[in-house]
Amino acid sequence: MEIDKIICGDAYELIKSIPDKSIDCIITDPPYEYDEKTKWFQRGLSDETKKSCSGISEKLEKDSLKGGVRREIMDEWVRVLKKISIFVFCNKAQLLDYINYFVTERKCNWELLIWAKTHPVPLPNGAFVHDKEYCLNFWEKGVYHRIKDVNHGKTVYSIPLNQKDSKEFGHPTCKPLSMVRNFVEIGTQDGGVILDTFMGSGTTAVACVETNRHFVGFEKNQHWVDVANDRIKGITQKDRFPSKGVEQYFLF
Repeated sequence: MEIDKIICGDAYELIKSIPDKSIDCIITDPPYEYDEKTKWFQRGLSDETKKSCSGISEKLEKDSLKGGVRREIMDEWVRVLKKISIFVFCNKAQLLDYINYFVTERKCNWELLIWAKTHPVPLPNGAFVHDKEYCLNFWEKGVYHRIKDVNHGKTVYSIPLNQKDSKEFGHPTCKPLSMVRNFVEIGTQDGGVILDTFMGSGTTAVACVETNRHFVGFEKNQHWVDVANDRIKGITQKDRFPSKGVEQYFLF
């Protein structure tokens, strides 16, 4: 098992090389599950807004970010963890599957953590606003949460749309670094090893570096591996390609 490295490849295969009970905590943002028939990214949008978001669905499809996850990866998460301790981002369609697996079957404790987006895109036509995302925390008996104070232990993170990171790194599903950094500190002690099976633009790796933790990361798209490695070094894609710019996609 190589630590402090992001490996390019299929997480479902790469995770098989990790020894049993060798990981302290998992923090990961797997593909969300979307039903194309619902037109989730267009429902209730004005024609002008639809035009500004053109390409989101294609981008998600290209980067395999919209098909959900298979049960086998959850089995592997449990196998490699010393004790079940996982923070997993998801959308509403995935809540019951994760809760059934970890709570009903694995008898874990759990908490629902919410990213409340303080400046969501307003939607007309009576549609609900896309103003939140979910992160489920599951842990088994014997796992200790290192919560320092009220702010550290909050369950609702009121943070604006993550446009800064999206602009600098081009990834369509960047999660707030401050939120992930809290999870790193809560879930592990200094020197702990965190696994992210869907590394994306490297948010978990950066959070680990900033908090003196180690990481193991998988990402199937070489482009995002390169972006994440640059990000760890403090290099944005605007720095890397100043004349080209960064293709930007913002989810609501």
